[in-house]
Amino acid sequence: MKNFSIIRFAAVSAIGALILDIIIIFLLGFITPGYDPIKQYISELGSVFSPYASLINIWWQLYSLPLMLFAYGLYRGIHRSKISWLAPTTIAIESLFNGVFAGFFSCDLGCTGNSFSNTMHLWFSGIGVGISVFIPFILLISVQKDKRWSGLKNFLVVIQILLFIVSFIFFYQEYLSMFFNKSYNAGLFQRTYMVVYYTALLIPAIHLYKIKNVSNRKFTNK
Repeated sequence: MKNFSIIRFAAVSAIGALILDIIIIFLLGFITPGYDPIKQYISELGSVFSPYASLINIWWQLYSLPLMLFAYGLYRGIHRSKISWLAPTTIAIESLFNGVFAGFFSCDLGCTGNSFSNTMHLWFSGIGVGISVFIPFILLISVQKDKRWSGLKNFLVVIQILLFIVSFIFFYQEYLSMFFNKSYNAGLFQRTYMVVYYTALLIPAIHLYKIKNVSNRKFTNK
């Protein structure tokens, strides 16, 4: 019973954090003076030029905690196998890079400066996003031997394909911007990717909340 309560709490924490992050980002994007949420990066809300920089940078560091708790709950909520730890570990690492580390180093206006903080922010967030692209696939591998997750497999396949598509479009636009100085609606593309990726976490979190017969025993599919 105690294990079941921990897993449910972890699932609720992740659901709350993901929804709150979306609300905060979209809200601050519209009330920050001079900020264009369609054209500008999300990270610019945390730049020194933003009146809400301290608020959102602190939030992004706190945001990692419920996601890491979710990773732990996921680890406890998947029957043990040689590969069941892959998704929980990957989610925990991604939340650290895109949360604590990226939030600690704020980016410059436009995220194009040469400051140490901007450089570190780009590295950490870039690594985090790179990891996030493959999380549905990794989760699909991790739950292969757990029949309680079989109903989610089609969703994971579909959301992984969709994540590949939106990430390719986003990275391709970044490539054109960096090497050919072609402008594009960075904020729109980034927010689109964020919504798809958060959906890829929200649905498994909801499923984790609903699963029954939680056990930490090693699982064998006989």
